[in-house]
Amino acid sequence: MMRHRWLPGTVEGFVKCNNCGLEVRKYMLKRGGLGPCEPDKWKIEAHVEGETALIVCPACKKLVINAIVCVYCGHQLRSLDFGGEK
Repeated sequence: MMRHRWLPGTVEGFVKCNNCGLEVRKYMLKRGGLGPCEPDKWKIEAHVEGETALIVCPACKKLVINAIVCVYCGHQLRSLDFGGEK
């Protein structure tokens, strides 16, 4: 079994394995529990390219997580099939 070779990720706060392509948040390295490094095994998307983690809710104008509904006011930010099959 190979060990992961961590390099800086494509987004700040992430690291990416040079061998298998697994990309995780930096804090996950300290927590452990990551499986062995096997190329083409990991199909995890740590983030969506072009999407930001935080957006401004159009109803309450607060900075919220980019989700289906606003955590503060409940305003629907995305359609219910957000992230589903295209």
